[in-house]
Amino acid sequence: MHDLASVIKAELDAAKHFLSQLKEESGALAAGDTDRLSVIVQKKSELLQKIGHLAQEREKLLPVAKTGDWAREHPEIASDWQDLIVVGQEIKQLNEVNGKIIDVRLRATQQSLGMLQSLSRATTYLYGPDGQTSVGVSGNYSIESA
Repeated sequence: MHDLASVIKAELDAAKHFLSQLKEESGALAAGDTDRLSVIVQKKSELLQKIGHLAQEREKLLPVAKTGDWAREHPEIASDWQDLIVVGQEIKQLNEVNGKIIDVRLRATQQSLGMLQSLSRATTYLYGPDGQTSVGVSGNYSIESA
């Protein structure tokens, strides 16, 4: 069952790397760094595929229901298995936090777009006698008369 130990170790390493990417994502979200977010999303996607593959490989070697029993019988891997469970919980929590940050930013962006769209429908751009742009609201008022 040495193969199972190496699969769990590889899965733990990938999960830790994924957690690291989530932390980086959190910082990029806070900074509004969309360029960095694009890179992070790509890395996360690759890691998710790797983690999924490793989890399937682990399941083939030993179903999840029996992994806890096996880990107790093999103390050399028990700490990695426990760490994998803890990292998985951390991933879930941080992913939820990042999701909430994204949701808040999305709602703010949608509100801003809505205000801009409303303003653009109510604003008419005209040129005055001097050739300069004059902005009129609903075509009745210019900035100069405000």
